[in-house]
Amino acid sequence: MKEEIFSEEYKDYLEEMVNIGAGNAAGALEDILKYRFDMVLPQIHVLPPHKAFSVIGDPSTSVVCVKMNMIGDVKGEMFFMVPYDQAQYVMELAQESIDQDQKKGDSLDLSVMMEIGNILAGVYLTAIHDFCKLNIYHTVPVLAADMVQAVLDETVARLGVNAVMLVIIVNKFESTLQGKKAINAYLVMIPNKGYENVLMDSMREAKKLSGR
Repeated sequence: MKEEIFSEEYKDYLEEMVNIGAGNAAGALEDILKYRFDMVLPQIHVLPPHKAFSVIGDPSTSVVCVKMNMIGDVKGEMFFMVPYDQAQYVMELAQESIDQDQKKGDSLDLSVMMEIGNILAGVYLTAIHDFCKLNIYHTVPVLAADMVQAVLDETVARLGVNAVMLVIIVNKFESTLQGKKAINAYLVMIPNKGYENVLMDSMREAKKLSGR
């Protein structure tokens, strides 16, 4: 992998791409949950897989995870993770937003998390396309609930030597309504080996065309 993938210059450019997507992500979440959310500027981390917990924290934390494959110009895996207690809160907000008597554990719970993960992944991939002209798509999401270490270990083990870096986008959505809690979430992208250079080269070309 090219060392400059970790440089501040390209990390800043990646951050700019993600920030464009962040506003759209907050709007998408508002559409689903029917509450206004402000998006705190996401934090971007580009690091080797074994350093993921330096960002995510306690590896024993239980999370709800929406897993997807990346296909197209960049191949790999991505997943959207929300700590389990906050996922329950998201489900409660979703239940409030519809005029039905749904119980925790009903299919609505799963569909809401799947929909949010699906939409947010699409929003960020669209932002990368708009900047870098890369056509990256994600496959149909699969939902899982486990400890964050199990989620990451299983993914990295499956990719094996084909995973040399990951991108973690730390998201925080703050409700504008008094008494509503913030929602924290992680979007993790793990390109297959070699495809991090595809992203890097596209960023370099986009910067050149923009005169930066």
